[in-house]
Amino acid sequence: MRGLVALTTVPYEDIGNLEIDAPTRSGDSEWTVRVGSAGSPFRETGTAPERKTAKGFLRAANYETTANSVYLVFNNPAAAQDAYAYFLYHQELGR
Repeated sequence: MRGLVALTTVPYEDIGNLEIDAPTRSGDSEWTVRVGSAGSPFRETGTAPERKTAKGFLRAANYETTANSVYLVFNNPAAAQDAYAYFLYHQELGR
């Protein structure tokens, strides 16, 4: 959803399995780091203001949900590897 800001809290003690996935299609540059929950699901909130476009108005969004995994997408493999190392380090600290 365009204009949506999502905020997810990942407590270090709840970091479970970690995965890093390289692009799967030719020409695709998206690297994905998946952070799985070891216990409680991660809490996520999403907000977006009301917006006016050429096609009409988009209502404001404000929701809360939980998820068992957080997916981080990067166009740079070095940034994806840095994020993976960051969560791996904090996974070890949380245990």
